[in-house]
Amino acid sequence: MKQDIILNKPELDFRKYLMKWYYYVLSLCLMILLTKLFIDNRSVSFQASARILIKPNNTNSAKLDVADDAAGSLNGISKPNLDNEIEMLKSTKLIEAVINKIGYNTIIKQKTLFGEKEVYQDLLFNNIKFKSVKDSSVFFTFLLVNDGNEGLDIEYNKKKTHIPNNSLFNTDKFSIKLNIDKAFSKKQLLICWVPTPIVAKNILYGMSAKAISDNASVIGVSLLDNIEQRDTLLLNAIIAEYQKQNLNLKNRNLENSISFLNDRISDIKDDLGKIETEIKEYKVNNKIFNIKGQSTSDEEASVVDRNKLEQLKLKEMICNQILDYTNNPSKKYSLIPSSLGVEDATLLEIIKLYNTNALLREDLLKDAEPKNSNVKLVEGRLNSLIIKIKENLENIKKSINLSVKQTEKEYLAIQNNLSSLPEIEKELASIERLQAIKEKLYLYLLQKKEELSLSLAGSESNSYIIQTASIENRLGASENTIWSASILIAFMLPTLIIYLFHSLYANILTKFDVESVLDVPVIGEISRTQNNKYFAVNGIDRDNINEDFRLLRSNVLFELKQKNAKSILITSTTPNEGKSFVSINLGMALALTNKKVLLVEMDLRKPKLSQILKISEKEKGIVYYLNNEKVDIKEIIHPIEIQPNLYIIPCGLIPPNPSELLLSEKLKTLFDELNKQFDYIIIDTPPIGIISDAKAIAGYAGIGLYIVRQRFTSKKVLPQIDKLVSNGSFNNLSVVINDISHNGNYDYNLYKYAKYSYQYTNDAPKGVNGFFSRFLSWRK
Repeated sequence: MKQDIILNKPELDFRKYLMKWYYYVLSLCLMILLTKLFIDNRSVSFQASARILIKPNNTNSAKLDVADDAAGSLNGISKPNLDNEIEMLKSTKLIEAVINKIGYNTIIKQKTLFGEKEVYQDLLFNNIKFKSVKDSSVFFTFLLVNDGNEGLDIEYNKKKTHIPNNSLFNTDKFSIKLNIDKAFSKKQLLICWVPTPIVAKNILYGMSAKAISDNASVIGVSLLDNIEQRDTLLLNAIIAEYQKQNLNLKNRNLENSISFLNDRISDIKDDLGKIETEIKEYKVNNKIFNIKGQSTSDEEASVVDRNKLEQLKLKEMICNQILDYTNNPSKKYSLIPSSLGVEDATLLEIIKLYNTNALLREDLLKDAEPKNSNVKLVEGRLNSLIIKIKENLENIKKSINLSVKQTEKEYLAIQNNLSSLPEIEKELASIERLQAIKEKLYLYLLQKKEELSLSLAGSESNSYIIQTASIENRLGASENTIWSASILIAFMLPTLIIYLFHSLYANILTKFDVESVLDVPVIGEISRTQNNKYFAVNGIDRDNINEDFRLLRSNVLFELKQKNAKSILITSTTPNEGKSFVSINLGMALALTNKKVLLVEMDLRKPKLSQILKISEKEKGIVYYLNNEKVDIKEIIHPIEIQPNLYIIPCGLIPPNPSELLLSEKLKTLFDELNKQFDYIIIDTPPIGIISDAKAIAGYAGIGLYIVRQRFTSKKVLPQIDKLVSNGSFNNLSVVINDISHNGNYDYNLYKYAKYSYQYTNDAPKGVNGFFSRFLSWRK
């Protein structure tokens, strides 16, 4: 038989609000005072912005692929990579360099009614300077007050000190020069030293840099700060440091190339000295003083071929030098010289791309470990590029070798015409030819060194500031908006408090609310789930809800042992009180003890367990068993994957006659057999406040759990629970309070409920009458 449900909804009676008119007056006065104080002491954020033009790169080389050409280069001018420039602008290394340069580690705060407010004034900031800090990675602070008589009162490490104004304050951790102007007399100032990494992190949090459009090479930079003057100063300092580091980065490639050339020039100089000595000794030993050509035309042709061979050998030697450099393990991931006269455009572009990534790797290693994923990614690109460089060099060498063979063939033919020359003269010519190659290479490298030195001397940053930092936005609500919101809150807050009080007071809030009405014991209290998951219990966590179910499990096992029973019936007054939630998680808690546990879904009208466990209604269940003869019980028992020891008999298809099915004689046979196969059986039944199905099943359960929900179940339904026991509908019934919130704090007359703990107090307010007596009272 379906019972009527008493829904506890607060009436829309405006009299309860009018009776508390003094709440609104007090709220309005309080909000006016707080709003005035807030406006006077609030911290407003400022957004400074600047723009930087990134100049195009002079490459004079073709791009590596079609995609780059499309983005690309025209007449040796390539579009700059703005992403790299943005990352450099926002790098921690750059920000920390700026902080150390302008002394941004020093933070000065003034104590106000709302706590502490940061101040930044030239008059104050420039006269407070840390002279030395023993450990800059440690945060420390001290309180300072100008007594107005050329003296300073200082409190540091709970020790008070008095020193003259405009003097040094020395401690074991720092030394600071203090000169406080009389404008700050009697004001409490908090002087703080903040480690550079922390300051850098805060700056980067409020910093933004992005390209202003896809077609322009301009980066827009913005910075948030709560002090207007410092905002622009800091942003300009960041841009200046960026240009400085950008120029240094650009010059490093030139310096590396010059160093490489110096090494090669020194080696070739030694080789030339050895060749000259060899020629001198050869002439002396063979008494050679003059060599005449046999044929003028053959000699001229020989000279042409020889010059060509020298050029080819020079190129081959440069290729070998670069290959030796790349194969040297000690030079792995080092910059590769690119300005050595190799005319292959593709090779030059690959070397440039390799050097860019090598510099990026060096910068990453300053802030990260070698195993960092970003470092590994860059090294992967470098390994791929070095393979391309070697392949390109080998291809160039093959081309040179072909040209050498052809030229040597032509040169050999001419030499055959000069075969009449003595063998000694031919040997001397070979030595002199090697000398000429070395001399040309020596002069060529000297020329390249001078060119690179001139480039280094005239180097300039690839960026240009087209807009210095200026304040663009002032962030924060206007005063009119704040006053409007304040007045609105002044009226809404008392209304909300009164409404919530009248709404929640009629529902169950505390364990006392249940125990003061019922003779039925409270066997468990379940906390509110933080993530709204149905499966709250596991064998690992020790949070509130897991511990609550472990305690409930212990109490249930004690009751079962006392009654020598195995089955537990779970019901409630109405839906949404957590009946199915408790059934599942109590089953999981019991299953964790290595016992076989079975969930029996006896709610044949709105089966919730099947929905939670995602069991199809087509699966064989209790309805199939009761409607069919000769059904093996194993057919309707299904394991639950999330817990090996937990099983379920689902509802299956919803029947048209659930009440009649529950009166079937087969139900007794079923439970007799289940009691043999399982250690514990949990029976999930329909809400007893809606239908009477649970009463028909009560006889098969050893104990019963009645679920009530905090802030949901009305107190008016509690007497019905005692009636269920008194009229014999249920035996061994206990109550479980579900969905308990641990962050509440409620006063009800003499009982205080705070974080679901109970404190008995007999102290009533004394000497409080009239207006404040009515204000402090929360009675209806």
